[in-house]
Amino acid sequence: MADYGLAGPLCGHLARDPHPAQRMKQRSARVWRWTERMNAPDQDAGEYLGASAPWLDAAAPSATLLALLQFIADDYLPEMRAHVQLANDWLAQRPELAAGSNGMPKPSDRHIGLARM
Repeated sequence: MADYGLAGPLCGHLARDPHPAQRMKQRSARVWRWTERMNAPDQDAGEYLGASAPWLDAAAPSATLLALLQFIADDYLPEMRAHVQLANDWLAQRPELAAGSNGMPKPSDRHIGLARM
């Protein structure tokens, strides 16, 4: 999930803009390469095929990764909890809602309300 959560901002705001993209290539080559892989239509990871990657040890994430994830969690988790609570409350009020239905008068509607934090 982290790949998808970080890919949009890193690619959209940095990798496609020439100046930040150049800085990323110079200062964070692996991050740049990751943004390329995340946007490739096929498996674009030739440098990893058949290679061991001790830096990917899930049992021992780096302190910098943990700090980044904590920073993101501090900003986004309260909002996500509010959205989940809104959706759960909305669904609890509609026990007859058919699976696969959005429960709205028009099937194209995509809004059930505003979450409050």
